[in-house]
Amino acid sequence: MNHPRRTVPMVGRRAELERLHDTLRSDRPTPLLIGGDAGVGKTRLVAEIRALAEQEGCLVLSGHCIDFGDAAVPYLPFVEMFGRAPEPTVAEAIGRHPALARLVGRGSGSTDQVSRDALLDDLHAALTELGEGGPVLVVVEDVHWADRSTRDVLTVLFTRGFSSRVVLLVTYRSDDLHRRHPLRPTLAHWSRLGLERITLEPLTDAEITSLVHGLHPDPMQDGAVRRIVERAEGNAFFAEELVGAQCQGQRMPENLAELLLVRLDTLDDVSRAVVRAAAVAGRTVEHDVLDEVLDLEGEAFDRALRSAVDLQLLVPTTTGYQFRHALVAESIYDDLLPGERGRLHQRYVAVLHARPDAVPADLARHARAAGDTATAVTAGLKAATLAMKVGGPEEAVAQYEQVAGRLATDPLLAPAVDRIAVTGAWVEALMAAGHTGRAVTVARAMIDELPADTTPADRAAGLAVLVRAALMEESSLAQNTLQEALALLPEPVDGQIQPIPVVRARARLLAASARVALMNGRYERAAEDVQQATSLAQQHGWSMIAQDAATTAARLAEFTGDGAAAAARLDEVIRRAVEDDDIVAELRARHYLGGLHLNAGHREQALLAYREGADRARAKGRPWAPFGMDARVLAGIAAVGLGEWELAAEIVDVSGDDPPELSRAALAVVSLLLAAGRGDRPGAERLIPVIDRGAAVDGMIAVNQAFALIDLHGDADDLPAARAAFDNSNTILTTMWATDHFQARIRLTALLLGQIGTHSGAASTDRTAAVDESQQLATTLVDVFGEVPAAKLHWGPESDAWWARVEAERLRVLWLFGDGAVSAADLSSAWEQVVELFDALGDRFEAARSRARWAAALVAAGDQRAPEVAAAAAAVANELGARPLSAELERLGPLIGHRRRPAEVTALTARELQIVRLVADGRSNGEIGRQLFISTKTVSVHVSNLLAKLGARGRTEAAATARERGLL
Repeated sequence: MNHPRRTVPMVGRRAELERLHDTLRSDRPTPLLIGGDAGVGKTRLVAEIRALAEQEGCLVLSGHCIDFGDAAVPYLPFVEMFGRAPEPTVAEAIGRHPALARLVGRGSGSTDQVSRDALLDDLHAALTELGEGGPVLVVVEDVHWADRSTRDVLTVLFTRGFSSRVVLLVTYRSDDLHRRHPLRPTLAHWSRLGLERITLEPLTDAEITSLVHGLHPDPMQDGAVRRIVERAEGNAFFAEELVGAQCQGQRMPENLAELLLVRLDTLDDVSRAVVRAAAVAGRTVEHDVLDEVLDLEGEAFDRALRSAVDLQLLVPTTTGYQFRHALVAESIYDDLLPGERGRLHQRYVAVLHARPDAVPADLARHARAAGDTATAVTAGLKAATLAMKVGGPEEAVAQYEQVAGRLATDPLLAPAVDRIAVTGAWVEALMAAGHTGRAVTVARAMIDELPADTTPADRAAGLAVLVRAALMEESSLAQNTLQEALALLPEPVDGQIQPIPVVRARARLLAASARVALMNGRYERAAEDVQQATSLAQQHGWSMIAQDAATTAARLAEFTGDGAAAAARLDEVIRRAVEDDDIVAELRARHYLGGLHLNAGHREQALLAYREGADRARAKGRPWAPFGMDARVLAGIAAVGLGEWELAAEIVDVSGDDPPELSRAALAVVSLLLAAGRGDRPGAERLIPVIDRGAAVDGMIAVNQAFALIDLHGDADDLPAARAAFDNSNTILTTMWATDHFQARIRLTALLLGQIGTHSGAASTDRTAAVDESQQLATTLVDVFGEVPAAKLHWGPESDAWWARVEAERLRVLWLFGDGAVSAADLSSAWEQVVELFDALGDRFEAARSRARWAAALVAAGDQRAPEVAAAAAAVANELGARPLSAELERLGPLIGHRRRPAEVTALTARELQIVRLVADGRSNGEIGRQLFISTKTVSVHVSNLLAKLGARGRTEAAATARERGLL
């Protein structure tokens, strides 16, 4: 689809623009010299400062240097700036200076008769005079194309300076300045004249990302944005061209490719051949490798390289050369004929094969392009292994994908490759990169394609690969696969000696079986499997299997009530894992240590443990791996609970990252919780499509999304949508977790009950239905957890707090709707307990929200503590920017402001009480007047008075406030 190019606000360059602006406002401005590569943003920066100058009343004179080759026009930028200036003051200045007038064609005589010295004097004098009348900005762009006369004029102006407010701003392309460029010595001279030099560096990845989003009219997939950012390398012009190509369905815009090839065409044949061979190597190439590939005579090779370096096509590095910009290499490579490319790749394969220090990934790439499948597979596997060792799981995944593709197209190579071992390594790389779903798919495909004559031991080994991937999914796949795999590897009988690989596979499977049994609440089976796996691991010195079993044993201790033992065991696992450099075991143990602290109500310790886990995962190059990414998400959730909302946003910020889809959804759900707390519905709506895809397959994402949506919809007065979020989440989670007694159900119930109570003042509210719904929600919760006593075995303070909150919210609804079924004193007591529990938990936001509802109960009870309690809640709401909570507190009227006495707060007349009750029933002023036999105008006066007394902004809010104060 063809999209028009859009103009977007300038991205980045704020510091540079501020420097220019400061100079513009100075009484004695310093000349400015701006350099930078083509396309980096010089013209846009100059346009911005010109606009600012014009807004502030400055006279702006600008001229450009143009590339005319050998037919340069002398003084061109000054002819342009004075010849086109429409201002009368400029015309008057020209008229006072004959040499300048002749230059721009406004005086008598020809341009050839203009004396150089007279012209220099007139130019300087005219600009000085103009500056005496007000600030003047003189812009000369692209002086890398300037003729000698123009350079001489600028040298004089820089040297003499100005006694008035004249700012001279000059720009040039730094990447055009080869060794023999005439501007190079001039720049060296100018630098000694006290100019202020500004070098525009490439934009950051975040700035280019912002530019891409601004340029593209529709949302782009993250991968497409990332590729543009990588290829643009901070160059704004390249980014714009690549976005345009994306809209056209092209990889490289033709006009950009032609532009990038211009310099190549100026080289001689040998130099072009050298640069083309370098482009086949990629962005960088080693000198010795390029020399062997080309096999040129030494001096000819050096001369060719010197030409390419002088033109700034190539930049020397310590051991070789790098293209100044990756897109240049890409354009040159694409310009090669297929035969040329193939032959050069073959030469690289031959050269790299003979070098023991060759990078396997480079050899694999050249082999693939040269059609050498055997070398491509062998080198690809080496490259993948090396990538995992140095913390590059994404690179490893890419290599395994390539190897798999080659094996699929060349069956003769398959027997030489251990398919199960390679798939196992591929699955590990996928999980380390955060692609758990893809890992399961790959493992399943391998199992399905195993030959019919596969031995039981080999099939079990393949199933073990699938188990490792399936353990990260919330399904029964891991359990079912384990049963089949263990059946293939029975325990030895009658002193039977099994092969070591079989014993090792069984030990791995037993450790995995213990994890599954623990997750399903089968603690005795988990303990048995842990014992067997540990015994085998210790006998044979398999530390990774031992750490896996030890972590499960620690969790088992926690679940059976021995938290101290669990913490000690996890600390020991972490210590050993760090010693063994077993990052998988370390991350899992840190993850569960954070959960142990969280379940014990120690949120600050949990936050610390989770952040350490996330930091270690990033340090090891696997930020999206299971347990590492989970730790980051849970750190964000812990920070939300602690009221560290800015920290939470910082933790889950993915700017500059490219997380997998599921990881992005998991981190976005923390942002959704923040949006719900702040009442940021537009922000939430941007996040929901990202989260929905993850919520369908990940329980943690689904449940936290539901927490947020219940409040988001409820706070937006959409109670049906809040109910739908509650119902959908219960259905999804019950199916996903194969149980309906998950602890998150308690919080979900409490949140929905809270929204039902908050909407008590709505005209459409059916009192009987609201009471019945609330009673049913609470009863269902009691029934669910009453049926499974074991479900409460490892409840912590958080579940206790939310359980108490359910009861308080239920009483609140009964108090609001139940015609005296609950007293204000009983309600106040229930909410006081909830506040104490959330305070002890360290959950500042929920403690504040509970205080707001406690304050409402205190008002109804006439308790003098109400203002103090409400003020404490308001302080937290204001600090966090929690607008829905602030709005709820505002409905308590003057308590937070003037803090009137309870008698003053509720002092409605008998007639006003009658009217507010009818308002709460949804009656209009006319209906109220007819029922009370008074005029509609009188009703309107009473309504205005009661709104003022209740501190309400409308009828619905007045009804809600009256209910909260016990007036209805």
